[in-house]
Amino acid sequence: MGYWISQLLFWSLMAAVNIAATATWGVVVSSAVTIPLLLCCLGLVATHLLRRAFLRYGQQLTMPVLILVLVAALPLTALMIQIGMFVILTLAVPRLPTLFEGFVPYQWSYFAAYVANTTMLLGLWTAIYLMISQFRRRQQTELVFWQTEARLQEAKLQFLHSQINSHFLFNAINNLRALIREDPEASRDGLAKLADILRAVLQAESNSLIRVEDELELVRAYLALESLQLESRLEVSWHIDNNCLDVMIPPLVIQTLVENAISHGIACRPDGGLLTIAATCQAGDMTLRVSNPKAVSTGTRRGSGIGLENARQRLSSVFGKRAQLTFHDEDNQITVEVIIRA
Repeated sequence: MGYWISQLLFWSLMAAVNIAATATWGVVVSSAVTIPLLLCCLGLVATHLLRRAFLRYGQQLTMPVLILVLVAALPLTALMIQIGMFVILTLAVPRLPTLFEGFVPYQWSYFAAYVANTTMLLGLWTAIYLMISQFRRRQQTELVFWQTEARLQEAKLQFLHSQINSHFLFNAINNLRALIREDPEASRDGLAKLADILRAVLQAESNSLIRVEDELELVRAYLALESLQLESRLEVSWHIDNNCLDVMIPPLVIQTLVENAISHGIACRPDGGLLTIAATCQAGDMTLRVSNPKAVSTGTRRGSGIGLENARQRLSSVFGKRAQLTFHDEDNQITVEVIIRA
């Protein structure tokens, strides 16, 4: 549809320019309108045929070969248009005198000039068409590239989600297995809590982003499950800025940081420790911090496991360089910090 609108606009403009030029010379006769319209109608048909030939054969040609073909094809097409003009005028003028009032018989001495002018007109049309065609092709190529890139990112995120879910499930089942030996009654409660967590995980997995508030609900359920085994060894301190609750983040990022803090920190200490979860928002930037005391027996193990690396990759896939995950070891305290810039 857009092609035909462009065709009609181009050739209507050419006809209008010819008619206006004739009028400036003081020629006000019907043939001054009819002949430019006839020429432009033939030009429209000819360029449409050229376009069909280009779509069928020309797109496989290199640019130098295409230019050589056009150098030969455009004058030949212009010649055919002028021959068509001669035939039509020869047949139509005697039969439709009112439409061709003031018609000057074809002057063969100017025939080469007519062909040259028509060739230039066809050349202008061809240049415009090729520029638009190249622009649209580049747009289409770029669109396909970004669609492919988006699909790759989506596939990568799905893989990372499945990877972190497997990691989380493996750790949760191990904890429950240990709890069964210590307290069978509590382990049944733990299985119910695990079912709730897995349900929330499956819901979160269907989205590439989740609200911080919803993620924190999942973290609270996970901490309730961990507290069945760790009991008083696990203390939790919350410092959540209300402005952060509606910020969108990849699912299971905070849960991964919390799980990492417990598995490689608090659970490795005989007396447990304090887990601090903080979120602050300033000028559109959000900072998440999860802190815990360093493990006594295993030393610093956080940052090298699958959990943190997975979280880092998921943040990078969604936010690019606007997000960063850093690891701090200061004064026997381990802190993982996530910054997401506006």
